Amino acid sequence: MAETMSKPRRTTEPQHGTESEYRRGCRCEQCRRAASEARASRRARDRVEREDTDLALRREQAKEISAVVGEVCDLAAEEEGLFHRYMEARRLRDEAERILARAEVDLKERMGSAENLRVRGRVVLRWATVVSERFDSRRFRAERADLWLQYSGPFTVRRFWPVGTYKKPGARR
Repeated sequence: MAETMSKPRRTTEPQHGTESEYRRGCRCEQCRRAASEARASRRARDRVEREDTDLALRREQAKEISAVVGEVCDLAAEEEGLFHRYMEARRLRDEAERILARAEVDLKERMGSAENLRVRGRVVLRWATVVSERFDSRRFRAERADLWLQYSGPFTVRRFWPVGTYKKPGARR
């Protein structure tokens, strides 16, 4: 008589409320919620990583700007601190934004499907689904190009940003 190989059976009950049980086929509410929260957490973490990548890309693109267009203002040596203060503030802001985004991901993971976060009996954060109406200008332009052209016009803005990479004298990188 030929022996047949069979899969080993589980000797313990499944841990409901986990993403892995959902993947194994359990469709109870706890496992479904756990899988949904895990997906949301991964999406949020991916968004933070994308934002970090986008920031690095923007910095790389800024390096490529080589042509100076328009009038030039020269800072005197004693005024150079203004520029250094500005660049340091931008660096601190970028770092703070990354820390904030990561903290938000961690808090959302902890909250799961809850809408309110309570600390010492006091609700301190709310994470709720909000439905709002927005005008879809891309669709409007595609479907009603004639009206879009009639109501659109030039928009002028003066932008302020650092060009290339600048090392503070004496700074290491």
